[in-house]
Amino acid sequence: RRGEARGVVVYDDFAHHPTAIRLTLEGLRARVGAARILAVLEPRSNTMKL
Repeated sequence: RRGEARGVVVYDDFAHHPTAIRLTLEGLRARVGAARILAVLEPRSNTMKL
């Protein structure tokens, strides 16, 4: 958990592979239930392998 602003909770993770991204989102879904998740990716980072 990174922080919270106006009721929006912000999480930060360094998943750099599609499998890791999926696992991160699955874990977050288990934590937040049916709450909305907005994921932001930086696909052009030096370590992103799509």
